[in-house]
Amino acid sequence: MTNGIYLSFAVTEVGEAGGLPGLKEALSGPVLYMSFGVAGLLGLFTAELNQRLGIAALVAGIFLASAVSLALIGIAPATWAGLIVSAGLQGMCVMMLSAIYSFWSNNLFPALATLGFTAVLTVFAFGNIVGPALAGALAPMTGISGVFLMSAAVSLATALAFLIRHLRSGSNAV
Repeated sequence: MTNGIYLSFAVTEVGEAGGLPGLKEALSGPVLYMSFGVAGLLGLFTAELNQRLGIAALVAGIFLASAVSLALIGIAPATWAGLIVSAGLQGMCVMMLSAIYSFWSNNLFPALATLGFTAVLTVFAFGNIVGPALAGALAPMTGISGVFLMSAAVSLATALAFLIRHLRSGSNAV
């Protein structure tokens, strides 16, 4: 849900804040998407991190990174550091979560891993439709910055839920 909000509104937020200093406003979007894509390559390390940290701790870390990403675009959208770090964290989150969806589906539904993965992606797609719609409805009341900060709170709550579950169970189970 929050990734859909990010991809739908981040470039608009940067533009409304005046764009990146020293760059034509229209070029801020490509910088955001390039940062998003390059950092997304960190998703290649998801399996190794999963083995080292366990899935619950990894998911908690990913959602904490998402919260930082969303907060940064909400409070510092027209700064080079804010935009690059925000976009990079969000790109990493998307790619790592995509990898986790495949692990999760395979572990939960070993006989029907493809069906399980399809179900997980369907829920993800639904969130990417509903999230921007809710954000668009809230934006007139809170501004896009407020929407990003509320989205950061959702990601932070998700991170804390996974962390608490991990600490209570004493294991790496989701």
